[in-house]
Amino acid sequence: MGTSPKENETKNDEKKTHAGAGLKENPRAREEWESKRTSSISTKTGSSEPGAVSSTGNRSIVSKYGLRRRSDDSKEGRSTSATTTTSHDRSSAQTMMRISELADMPAERPSVVHVGGENEIVLPPHRADGTSGASSSIDLESARSHRPSNSEFLIEATLVPDDPVTPQQEPSPELAKVVEAEQLYFGFSKRQLLFLGGCLILIAVIVVIVTVTVGSSSGGEENADAAGAPFTTLSPTATPLPTVDRIRQRGELLCGIWDESHKLIMTSGVLEKDEDQTDLVLCRVLAAAVLGNASAYRLIETSQEDNFKLLGNGAVDVLTSQVETSMQSDVYETEQGKIGAGFTFSVPFVYIGIFWGGVPEFVLCAEDNYETKGNCSDLRICMSTDSEWAEIVVEKIPESFIVKRDNVTEILQGFKNGDCNVFPVESTGVTEFLLALFGHRGEYYRGTQPFVNDIGTLATRDDDPEWSDFVNIILMGLFAADLANVTHINAAELLAADVLGEELERAVEAAGNYAEIFDRGFKPIFQSREGWNLLNNGSTGLLFTLPLGTIQNEGPGPVAGGTLEEIRDRPNGKLHCGVRLGRPGFAVQDKAQNQPFSGLDVDMCSALAAGLSQGTTDAVLFVHVENEAQGYRMLQSGEVDVLAGHTWNIRNDYHEPGTGVGYSFTMPYFYKPVDVDVHSSNATFDENLCLVTRQDDPQFSSFVFWTVASTWHAEERGVTEANSRDMPDVNLFGFDYSKMFRDAIFAVGNYGEIYERNLASILPRGGRNMLNSVQDAGPQIYVPPGYFD
Repeated sequence: MGTSPKENETKNDEKKTHAGAGLKENPRAREEWESKRTSSISTKTGSSEPGAVSSTGNRSIVSKYGLRRRSDDSKEGRSTSATTTTSHDRSSAQTMMRISELADMPAERPSVVHVGGENEIVLPPHRADGTSGASSSIDLESARSHRPSNSEFLIEATLVPDDPVTPQQEPSPELAKVVEAEQLYFGFSKRQLLFLGGCLILIAVIVVIVTVTVGSSSGGEENADAAGAPFTTLSPTATPLPTVDRIRQRGELLCGIWDESHKLIMTSGVLEKDEDQTDLVLCRVLAAAVLGNASAYRLIETSQEDNFKLLGNGAVDVLTSQVETSMQSDVYETEQGKIGAGFTFSVPFVYIGIFWGGVPEFVLCAEDNYETKGNCSDLRICMSTDSEWAEIVVEKIPESFIVKRDNVTEILQGFKNGDCNVFPVESTGVTEFLLALFGHRGEYYRGTQPFVNDIGTLATRDDDPEWSDFVNIILMGLFAADLANVTHINAAELLAADVLGEELERAVEAAGNYAEIFDRGFKPIFQSREGWNLLNNGSTGLLFTLPLGTIQNEGPGPVAGGTLEEIRDRPNGKLHCGVRLGRPGFAVQDKAQNQPFSGLDVDMCSALAAGLSQGTTDAVLFVHVENEAQGYRMLQSGEVDVLAGHTWNIRNDYHEPGTGVGYSFTMPYFYKPVDVDVHSSNATFDENLCLVTRQDDPQFSSFVFWTVASTWHAEERGVTEANSRDMPDVNLFGFDYSKMFRDAIFAVGNYGEIYERNLASILPRGGRNMLNSVQDAGPQIYVPPGYFD
């Protein structure tokens, strides 16, 4: 049985009484003892909990076990002294304890500080009997950011024993002796600081010498070897120049391509010319656009395991080898190269269905809801170690039936050797072609039921949104040229584009439009251009579910100074959403009837607010904006966090005229109907509608992007408001936002429910506002406004 805090305080008071009693008979000794005693202990004490953390602002307390809870957990049984911190607690902090607890500590403390994770340090606590207790933790980022105030400094002091002294007993010399405290500066003595400073100066001199030597020997060029080693000494922080300026200064574009795919296609002879390979063509397109010279590029070969590491450290400017995008890679890529950061992805330039292939009887087992009994008990599926497909399949089948391999080559070799009898197969036909190259002559069958979609994109870093926009606009310019029948011959027609007209002309002149590039690089492999890879003419759906990836990986929580943190720290915790009112079906409010806001735009903001506030459905403040131009000004000034119902076009994406900067757009959640009777002569519709955020906060932009996408993700999987708990957990933004999908769908329902409630009576759902599913793939290539308007 433990003692109560009150009992502990009584015992500690008794100890103090006994310690000072023997000094009453010697007033002078007592005066000296009291004077030194009070000066050797900081007058500022904190929480009574041994593992508590005190802060100068919001007082948060970390449990001695380092546990964290979501704010919507049960509140029963809590007290302020036992409250645990969440990833939202980021105030500066220092460890505090009572004077009485100092006396209870053993004379020798361990010199080892255990690191308990990226964001916390764990100190082994000790009981009075000298045994170790449970670890206590403090937030590492908070500890790093804390600086003592003028009245708050650390000291070293010799602890005074608390052995009882009788009134008749004179204080012993050992008891009365107090060693004078030495003032510390940020935890170091003056002598330690001087030594540390000397070391730092010596290191700085060495770094300067090495930098000058390496720079002079390399001539300022990167050490990236296009034919071999994937890494380079260049890092994004080596120069403050934007990516476009660095490329122009360097005189060449560095493109990362997947070495395995590149070599297989190069040696297969399937293409008429090796340079027709699509990832090489896209590199040539970008080089022509940014440098005016389609040959001014260098290929940096990389593996799928290292491609994001290469991009993250600045060894390449762009990844062009059909990079698989996902929510995980967009927000917090950790699987490939343990990056711990997010990346920016272009719109997809190729869509591929993934089927099961292999021994016929076992392919049927996989397609039969992954049956593993009877004749299917020998089912073995080869999959890539880091593949998000493996995460999907593990939910359906025990992991013992999955044979993991590092790459495509090992998967094909594993099937040939009999290690597995089923493996993922692309709808393009390239897998069968490669299997033949490996010499497989046995039975083989490709199934008819796609189990997942795959997409190819261009990838850039999050730290330069203007370069990311440049890459995306040039890529979509190939689509626009295809739509308008502009080829490499009449590329000058693209000079009419709202932005980057000259760059777009050079790009199409160098390689042709999307159809020309597809015919040379993909058609020999795909055999035909069909389904997703056609231009959407408005008659079929465009609501496409992008891959999520391993979204259970826990991210770092809100970044310091970011919008997530700002919203969380507001007194009312509300999202500020700008809406254009007076638009039936999208955003209306009947003030006379005291009705709440309603409409498609309003519901998208409400879904976002619910995901941000752990399910509070009314955690949103709607701010009326007169028009889009005013909305951008309010967004840029910070008056609103997000805009609803604004149109995505290349001008506002790159450089919006009123504010002079670009913005981030979600995928459109509404498309203007094409040749559809809207049953109302007064109805007007914008080309598309999106949620819009600033570009200086990629974490918040990603949160908004994926919240919108979750509404049709839910519809495709049959998740409604009633069973919203079936939405997957998402830990990429920190544990506190793990229910963001569930909370969003619980607040407003899936996309079908949202549309039916707000727009069905005005505009029956159809065309581009339908789902484009794996099972019924329709054209997915969409050209936003701005190229020929």
